[in-house]
Amino acid sequence: MKTTHCYLIFCFLFCTSTLFPQTVQQGVTLAYNERNQKTPLGGVQIVIRDAGSTVSDVSRKFTLKFSTLKAGDRVIYRVIKKNGYELFNTDALAQWNISKDNKPFTIILCQSSKLKAIKDNYNRVASKSYEAQYRK
Repeated sequence: MKTTHCYLIFCFLFCTSTLFPQTVQQGVTLAYNERNQKTPLGGVQIVIRDAGSTVSDVSRKFTLKFSTLKAGDRVIYRVIKKNGYELFNTDALAQWNISKDNKPFTIILCQSSKLKAIKDNYNRVASKSYEAQYRK
């Protein structure tokens, strides 16, 4: 009787795992450091539609398991955050598809204060350029 139960449980687990295959997307989270090389950034909360949520580990890696999407399908993120940081590569995130060749996807965040300084500098330079063009 016990053997029959074990056999039935094994068959059930095997059948359900084949009925619901999962597509896996590996990824890494990095911190933007201006001209310096990007550094690993762990503890980033990642919430993805159709894959649930995960947190990048101390070595910056994360794994997403999609139950309904396949390689090449669009990934839609809901939340990617870490206290004191903001998303830096939003354009890449908007075009994120599940990798067909198992390449890890890179999410880049920047410290909020650094990102503000970058935006302020960009606005200052753009304003000066527009002012110079206007004066001509």
